[in-house]
Amino acid sequence: STIIDSVSKFYSLDELARVLGVHRNTVRNMMRRGDSPPYIRLGKGYRFPVAGVERWLETIGNGIGNHGGRDGDEAW
Repeated sequence: STIIDSVSKFYSLDELARVLGVHRNTVRNMMRRGDSPPYIRLGKGYRFPVAGVERWLETIGNGIGNHGGRDGDEAW
């Protein structure tokens, strides 16, 4: 396994936002509230393990968009 293979098993914050269909600020707000998939801090950025995101999505079911966010971006 190479470093490139390892990095490809993670989503960046922007990639996760695209996968979830929300704005990147919504992901940041989810992180702040403790409602996000698991993540690690890597330098100044964040990485979300693909396997962790998949498990998280299974646990929330169809919950994205059903929380009526008050942060001005898409409802989370």
